Amino acid sequence: MRDHRVEEFIAEYEQRAEAGSDMDIAIRGQRRRLSKLEDRIETRRKELRRKAQVISLAPEIKSRCSTLPI
Repeated sequence: MRDHRVEEFIAEYEQRAEAGSDMDIAIRGQRRRLSKLEDRIETRRKELRRKAQVISLAPEIKSRCSTLPI
């Protein structure tokens, strides 16, 4: 999953660079930002998968006990 807003910034900066503006630093900064966001997303997905495994383990019944009135 990519951040479309950051990609739009990069595209805009690339257009400015083609028009003659020095946008290398801005483009590198946005690409670095995008990379960090993707890393955070992947880390969060791994964490959620790990939590889902713990939650989905249903308890196992080992024994039963019946009570009868006297």
